[in-house]
Amino acid sequence: MLLFRRDPNLFLYPLIQSWPTPSQSSETAILRVEKDSVLFLNELRFKKISALKLKIPLTDTEVPAVQAALGRIGIFEGKDYRGIEVLSDIRVIPEINWIMLSKVDKSEIFSPLRISAYIIIGFTAFLIIICGTGLAFIYKSRQKNIVMELYNKEKELWLQEERFKVTIDSLADGVITTDINGNIIYLNNRAEELTGWNNREARGRALSEVYYVRNEETGQIETNILEKVIKHGIVKELANHTILLSKTGKEIAVMDTGAPIFDVDGSTTGIVVTFQDETEKRKQQKLIKESENRLRSTLNNMMEGCQIIDFDWRFVFINKTAEQQNRRPIEELLGKIYMDMWPGIEDTEVFRMIKKCMESRISCVMDNEFTFPDGTIGWFELSVEPVPEGILILSDDITEKKRAAINLQIEHDRALQYFDTAQVIMLILDINGNISQINKKGIEVLGYSKDELIGKNWFDDFLPNNNIDEVKEVFKQIIAGEIETIEFLRKYSYS
Repeated sequence: MLLFRRDPNLFLYPLIQSWPTPSQSSETAILRVEKDSVLFLNELRFKKISALKLKIPLTDTEVPAVQAALGRIGIFEGKDYRGIEVLSDIRVIPEINWIMLSKVDKSEIFSPLRISAYIIIGFTAFLIIICGTGLAFIYKSRQKNIVMELYNKEKELWLQEERFKVTIDSLADGVITTDINGNIIYLNNRAEELTGWNNREARGRALSEVYYVRNEETGQIETNILEKVIKHGIVKELANHTILLSKTGKEIAVMDTGAPIFDVDGSTTGIVVTFQDETEKRKQQKLIKESENRLRSTLNNMMEGCQIIDFDWRFVFINKTAEQQNRRPIEELLGKIYMDMWPGIEDTEVFRMIKKCMESRISCVMDNEFTFPDGTIGWFELSVEPVPEGILILSDDITEKKRAAINLQIEHDRALQYFDTAQVIMLILDINGNISQINKKGIEVLGYSKDELIGKNWFDDFLPNNNIDEVKEVFKQIIAGEIETIEFLRKYSYS
């Protein structure tokens, strides 16, 4: 047998202890298991005379060498033979029952990380301080801005309230606001004047105590203003003919309205009552009413028919004479449309005249022949005038006058017929003796045309000279009414 032996101190141990990078705690050990312990085969860096002598019991499992002996391979954290925390790597040497263990103190491994950590922690702390300072500055600035914004909002709100108060106080109407229970919140200046209560005294009192009103006609006290306004939920005129009883006992005629007050959610939070002094207005209305009654009485007693039609073509007034002329009761026509009451009237000349007056506001006058529903005919002289209400139609019944004129015309026509057919000369002279009309027999006898005869003087142009003066004297007496008729018997010859 040939046996070679070599001192491990010359090559193996130096190789094992070498390390690729400078290190203060790194080392490599070769191990093997002996019964109940693990034996270090090489000299250790931090323990002299340890080769083949240093053993560690297998029960000490925190030691990486023991873990290697128990079969663990790979990375393991534990305490080495010195009791110091290390990070180790365990590998099995092939074909022999040895184990190679490389380890480094954890303190050495984490030393650069610790410095970086300190740097990071310091930088982070610095950033936190900077950010905290910045955030504190931003927060403080924001709070300052919020406070300023709230202050500006409050100031703006106060200015709006002041403007609102000045506006409300400058109104000619009294204004009272209440809460939902009807307790007064505010009175403006005009409300103070009319009620006799000042705002400070009235605040918190019931509305009915300060705004004490009754009906002018019935004398009934109004106590349910709040309920009326909240029930309807809109601006509402509260009552007609209202009398306000002020704190001093003065009675004031007022016109009032009420409206609910809503919040942003649409819930009713109270009401507002506005009212105005109507004393002078009611005096004027009374005078106007009296004047209207006098006018109606005057129109009703007129001999002429009087009708007023508004711009909607409805009858608004008919006097008694017009009622008789229409042959229909007033109640049947008032409020009704003119065209509906007289069907077919639109196709007549009188309607065109009335419509022209209604639209162009031009006065018109005409005589109108009207056929009543029963077929009888009446004649009326119409005068149509524009008025503020629409049009005024004045009508004068001229039926009898028209009939008399027609009869007179008939008689006149009959007389002319007799005049023309008479077989004696008949002529009509004016007060100067000039011919204004001559019959056919006169034209035939005298030998002139009618146009040649009209206008000629009968005495000067057709009577002999020896009779002119005598006949003229008689003609003057007839014209003067001194004599009625006279008969002359003369013989004339004409050529």
